[in-house]
Amino acid sequence: NKMMRKTMGPVTGWLARRVALGPEKFKALEDDLVGASAERIAESEDLHEAAAQYISVATDVFRSNAYAMQRMPPDEFENLLHPVFQEDEWILILLGGVLGAIVGIAQVHFLSQ
Repeated sequence: NKMMRKTMGPVTGWLARRVALGPEKFKALEDDLVGASAERIAESEDLHEAAAQYISVATDVFRSNAYAMQRMPPDEFENLLHPVFQEDEWILILLGGVLGAIVGIAQVHFLSQ
């Protein structure tokens, strides 16, 4: 309702509500405008980036996190990072095995000459 008053002005909003549209259609128009505005805000990348930048500066997230992680014991730090790599852990293990086999074959080849 505040948005409608600001957009249309108090007199125009009153006229639309009372005369032109009627209360039901005016309420439907108001609901549509609020919904469309909410969708536009949700889709606005620029707004999201500006909000994220403001929040990170205002809360000093990076410095707070760096300080907290520096004070964290090694086992807690490992528990923090493990879920990040857990999804790709099988790839790391497979790649380590393949590289180990290649180095082992190369070592046998060069040492047997």
